[in-house]
Amino acid sequence: GFTNVTEAVDGQNALDRMREEDFDLIVSDHEMPQMGGIRLLAAVKDDPALSAIPFILMSATWGDGVREEIKRRWSIPCVQKMEMAGEGLVEIFQRALEKDE
Repeated sequence: GFTNVTEAVDGQNALDRMREEDFDLIVSDHEMPQMGGIRLLAAVKDDPALSAIPFILMSATWGDGVREEIKRRWSIPCVQKMEMAGEGLVEIFQRALEKDE
């Protein structure tokens, strides 16, 4: 299982913490205050120190074509929150971590 989980209050707080601590996986909500998930994703991928960390973006709802555009541009998992129940969530995390190895 996953034993060390860190939460951030918003995207900017998450980015600041990632620049100070080491992380194996980033799971972000699409809609957050200050800096949303897409802006956070772009900032992480543009930062050489962070860009290799696997990133999963999730949302309760995706606008027209947004999910597909994110997958095409960054090749990351984009998950609808209702897909993330029980073991499905653990499997999504494990696949993201294995892809990085």
